[in-house]
Amino acid sequence: MNESEPINRSRRQWEAVARTQVSKGESGTSVEAEFVKQGLDVHSARTIVDEAVRVARSRAVRLLVGSASFAALGLFITVASYSTANGGTYLIWYGPMIVGGILSLVALIRLMNIQR
Repeated sequence: MNESEPINRSRRQWEAVARTQVSKGESGTSVEAEFVKQGLDVHSARTIVDEAVRVARSRAVRLLVGSASFAALGLFITVASYSTANGGTYLIWYGPMIVGGILSLVALIRLMNIQR
C-alpha cells in the first residue's frame, strides 16, 4: 500500500487495533505515531490510544483486585477453619490461595507492561 494513501477504517476498527496493540505491550506513543502515519489525524489518534490505555489499565486492575480477593478468601477460610478446629480437623484452602496468587502476579505484570 502506498504510504500517502490513508487507511480507510472506521473508528471502531481503529479502537480495536489500538486495544490489541496496547494489550500486547506496545507503547501508546508508538501506536499513536503509527496511526498518524497511516492517515489518522493527531487528535483522533491520541483520543483512541488514551482510551485503549485506560481500558487496558482498568482491566488489569480489576484482575488484580479479583485475584487478590480470591487468594484472601482462601486464606480467610483456612484461618477461620483452624481457629474453630480446637485441635481437630480443619481445612486448608490452598487452591484459591495459589490460583489467586498466580493471577495476581499475572495482573501485576500486565499492569507494568502497559505504557503510554
